[in-house]
Amino acid sequence: MLRVWLSSGEQLAAVPVGEVRDVRGLKQHLHGICGLPRFRQRLLGEGRSLEDEFELECSLDLQLVLLQFDTSPDHAHQLAHQLQHAARHNFPSQVEELLSRPQDPDITGTMGESALYVASERGHQEVVSLLLEAGASKNVICGRWTRLTPLGVASREGHTEIVRLLLAAGGTATDRRDREASPLYLASLRGHVEVVRLLLEAGADKDEAFVFTYFQCDPDKLVCSEVTSIQSPLGVASREGHTEIVRLLLVAGADRERGAGRHDETPLYLASEHGHVQIARLLIVAGAAKDRSSGPWGKTPIRIACSKGHVEIVRLLLWAGVTLDDCSHADVSSSAGEDEIKRLLSEAKETPQVERLHTQAQSS
Repeated sequence: MLRVWLSSGEQLAAVPVGEVRDVRGLKQHLHGICGLPRFRQRLLGEGRSLEDEFELECSLDLQLVLLQFDTSPDHAHQLAHQLQHAARHNFPSQVEELLSRPQDPDITGTMGESALYVASERGHQEVVSLLLEAGASKNVICGRWTRLTPLGVASREGHTEIVRLLLAAGGTATDRRDREASPLYLASLRGHVEVVRLLLEAGADKDEAFVFTYFQCDPDKLVCSEVTSIQSPLGVASREGHTEIVRLLLVAGADRERGAGRHDETPLYLASEHGHVQIARLLIVAGAAKDRSSGPWGKTPIRIACSKGHVEIVRLLLWAGVTLDDCSHADVSSSAGEDEIKRLLSEAKETPQVERLHTQAQSS
């Protein structure tokens, strides 16, 4: 039996020989009892401090010493720099040595970034695992400028395994504070399909928009006005052309009309504006409003598609039975597809909308 005693003389635990292989395993077992990670534990036996690799093959009486962090302000800056450097450059052995001093894993550098944030941003999986084992805070907002959590920055960079680790350790995909962009928004913007999948499975709010405010100035009038832009995950994925992410968000039940931009551009408007045919088709099949006006000029999806010269988008929208009351040849841009778009519009105007919808239903 492995008996672990506190300095007070109280027995903390009795573990059968063979249940843990070495001191590291015993410390990890004791973490659940004493509440402190292995880095803050010292096990004394046989007249010395036992290394983590020491194998526990027979009965022993061991004394557990629990260590406090060095809170001296004289050392704080140096310790933060060392841990940040090791985390940034992926030196797991150095990170382990620093944490075993022990060192507070949440100590931040001059830019307000924790070691966990830095390692999550760089995609250093082993370092992230060590810091999480040491009890690093998973949901703290870091950085003077980015204002993101470790999960947020890992989602932005597309580090799928890091995202998986953080979620498994209790990182939250739903808590958004201080106006920072949500992990789901960032992954949708950057096109990281597997990260989006993980976040949705973890319960991320599929419609949580990123709201940011900036000032737009008119040099002629010497006036600046405050502008607010609201961007949903589905909106930015539709704008950027991330088809699989759009598919995932729609399956998850994302709001089909909540878009991205200062003029409340709908996802279908954005897909039509940028020529993303597959995304436009997904949105139409999902029931997106085909005739809703949005954008800076209050245009419908077909009008913006005509003005951008996107022939296949125009063809798709006509097939879907859009209203043509406010759409004319004047909306068509001078482009390689100008003649084809005008031909499509002319044919559509000669075909009643109900007949086009009937044709669509037959071909679906």
